[in-house]
Amino acid sequence: MRPIRSKIDTGSAEFAANADAYRELTGTLQERMRWAIGGGEGRDRSIERHLKRGKVMVRDRIDLVIDDDTPFLELST
Repeated sequence: MRPIRSKIDTGSAEFAANADAYRELTGTLQERMRWAIGGGEGRDRSIERHLKRGKVMVRDRIDLVIDDDTPFLELST
């Protein structure tokens, strides 16, 4: 198989600017994911209200549905 040759100049100013912009965007994404995983503001109150209604939390529902030895790939936060 032939290698794929790139015409991208990794030493150019444009490449550096794009790389910096990409790093900034990925940093913002990681920050938002941490916030979402942490539950955001009012997390404990929301969980309490959810459970008072007799509902089961999402991850607990997943645990109830899949077998113990079944691999589970989470695709979203």
